[in-house]
Amino acid sequence: MTFSTTGERLVGRQLMKERRAGVPHFRTGQMAARQSDEDPEVYEVSWVNHMGHACLLYCVESDGEWFAFPIFMQAGQETARQERLPENFAITEGMRAALDRARGVASSDTRP
Repeated sequence: MTFSTTGERLVGRQLMKERRAGVPHFRTGQMAARQSDEDPEVYEVSWVNHMGHACLLYCVESDGEWFAFPIFMQAGQETARQERLPENFAITEGMRAALDRARGVASSDTRP
């Protein structure tokens, strides 16, 4: 599948878009998770934040608890950057649910 934006390439799936003040943004609230192609113990959770940017976070599971890597990627239509997670970052219930679903079907891609 070919993706037309940096954000879609980052998360590996097509994202719904909308215009805000005439500028294209990804529609906030889209979330998915899948097993990483790089390491079977690592999972990727991706979402669109309130600014309309695609975000990707790597997580691992241990004893039923999900732990996030300390950095994440954020991308818009054309550019991407790596950032540190805020110190008070916590995996949300929605992220946890998406990761649990992905872990349950780890042998197949869960991206829409």
